[in-house]
Amino acid sequence: MPAKFICHFWKFAHDVGSLIKEYQGKTEDSTPFLSRWHGKTHPWYCQALWLGHWKANSAATLGEKQEQGFAYFSSLALKTKRMDRGSQRDSMSSIILYFNAKKNRKIASTLTKRLKKAWKNAPFLRAKLKEMLNEKKLREDQVPELLQKLQEKAINHQHHLTTSNLPLDHERNHLEGLHMALQRFKKRIEAEEVTAKERMKIRVNLRKTKEDAETFIVTINAALPQILADCENRERKNERKEGDDEIRKWRLVTPQDFDCGIFPWQSLGGTIEDDFELIDVWMLSQRYEEEISETEKEMREYIEGLTTKKNSLHEEILERYAVGTK
Repeated sequence: MPAKFICHFWKFAHDVGSLIKEYQGKTEDSTPFLSRWHGKTHPWYCQALWLGHWKANSAATLGEKQEQGFAYFSSLALKTKRMDRGSQRDSMSSIILYFNAKKNRKIASTLTKRLKKAWKNAPFLRAKLKEMLNEKKLREDQVPELLQKLQEKAINHQHHLTTSNLPLDHERNHLEGLHMALQRFKKRIEAEEVTAKERMKIRVNLRKTKEDAETFIVTINAALPQILADCENRERKNERKEGDDEIRKWRLVTPQDFDCGIFPWQSLGGTIEDDFELIDVWMLSQRYEEEISETEKEMREYIEGLTTKKNSLHEEILERYAVGTK
């Protein structure tokens, strides 16, 4: 079940399924899948738990197919919005049939492109993974343990967000939100279909977002020494509060923290950024290997389907010819 907000929706879907039997299959027979590019705007702990490419058997799908379909149909709004209901229904039905027929005609080229891309990316990612493992002096069989620890940290961090009342909540949450907005703007400005006028507006928003982030970084860094001092004072007086152990691990926020989206209060004392990148490459290498086998399987099934259809038509032609010659 791909969705850009699956991290918030999945628990709700489970609750609905537990109350209404008709919806149980929506979660029991599905796997939550945070799409690749929408996921990049989410915090690291959200990606570690929900990113679709970190789930087995998902191959290299991006989880953006619905978005592509929605983008196509939304472009027809100007044409259909002033129609009466019957004409609108007929028009949309024709458009959907055309859209599906167009996709069917492109199956062969689509599968070929997918396979070529997988052939290219799979060895590249394997080589990159090997290089990263050598740098860290790790073996590949140790990566699953890193993944388990990272996901445990992600779960713990989410628990802290919902249960603790740590200082600078507003500033920290706002800074994380600005990072997400920055990633959206960067993704938007790289899109080919963006006009020059839109690109200028996005650049203005980018600059404003960075300026706001700098303001919050200064605010957090200015308050941090006093927060750490108060934490130490409570420790000496044996008046410790919940969250003090976590606060002691905080440090000054740097622009690099904002750029990568991993902040001191998220790390919980671990090397999350390095581990996250290593695990991501490891997962992607597996997904592209799956992509090769899955695409080859789809190609075989497609060819078998065409062969069956050809034989069926051939038999029908022979039957009609035999009837016509009698």
